[in-house]
Amino acid sequence: MWPHSNKPLRLALIGMSGAGKSYWTARIAAAGYPAISCDAQIESRMKSELDDGGYSGINGVAAWMGWPHLPTYADREAAYLPRKLRCSTRF
Repeated sequence: MWPHSNKPLRLALIGMSGAGKSYWTARIAAAGYPAISCDAQIESRMKSELDDGGYSGINGVAAWMGWPHLPTYADREAAYLPRKLRCSTRF
């Protein structure tokens, strides 16, 4: 709870890749506050696909998806987006 309210404080970290969102989420959790990492949830949901390709971590998700001009991109984007949306709708 926020010290001056009976309502919980909700904080969303939004930014470009590499901006430190995962770092600060881990620091917030280490300080004892509840924290949800969409990246970690997506990695968990995609574990089998990532493992099959030898990828790991959120950077592995990006490598697995590839670039939009690649022939595999549309199918992989279609597999990724529902997992991303499931995380986003929890809030």
